[in-house]
Amino acid sequence: MRSAIGWLTFSAILEVLFALASVVLLGSFLGDHIGMPKFAVPAAVLDVFAIGFLINVIRQVVVARQIDFGGPIAAMQKKLETLRVLRIRYTQGLLVIAVLAWPPLCIVLFKAFFGLDAYELFGWTYIWVNVLVGLAVIPLAIWAAKKIGDRTSGSPAVQYIVRTISGSSLNAAADSLAKLSEFETE
Repeated sequence: MRSAIGWLTFSAILEVLFALASVVLLGSFLGDHIGMPKFAVPAAVLDVFAIGFLINVIRQVVVARQIDFGGPIAAMQKKLETLRVLRIRYTQGLLVIAVLAWPPLCIVLFKAFFGLDAYELFGWTYIWVNVLVGLAVIPLAIWAAKKIGDRTSGSPAVQYIVRTISGSSLNAAADSLAKLSEFETE
C-alpha cells in the first residue's frame, strides 16, 4: 500500500508541476493579450481550468501525505476513499475539459506558437461548432458509459474510464466513504 501511495504521490507532484507551469504560461499569455478579448478570454478560461486542476491535485497530495499507516484502519481507509473520490473527480474533470477545451486551446496555441489568428484561419463558425459538439458529446458519453456499464472487458484502463464517465465509480466511492464515516462514529 505504501508503494502505491508513494507512486500516486509522485505522479500527483508531477501533475502539480505541470498544472503550475500551465497556470504561469497561460497567465503570461493572458497578460500579453489583455487588450485583445478574442485571445484573452480563451486564455482566461484555460487558466481557470488549470487552476482548478492544480487545486485538486494539491488536495490529493495533502490527503495522500496524511495517511497514517500505523494508525486505526478505519481512519486510514477513510483517507484512501477520500483520495479515491478526489482522483475520480479529477479524471472526470479532465475528460470534460478535454472535450470542451479544444477551441480555446486551439486559439491560444496558434497565437502563442505561430502568431496566427485561429478566428481568421478557421472562422467563428468552426470554433462555435467545436464548442457545441463538445457540449453534445458530454451527455452522449455519459449515456453510452451507463449503457455499457460493467459489460466492458479487456483493459482495466478502459473499464476505469467507463465507470468514471458513468459515475458508478464515484457513487461506489461515496457510498464506501459514508459507510466508513458511519462506522467511525459508532
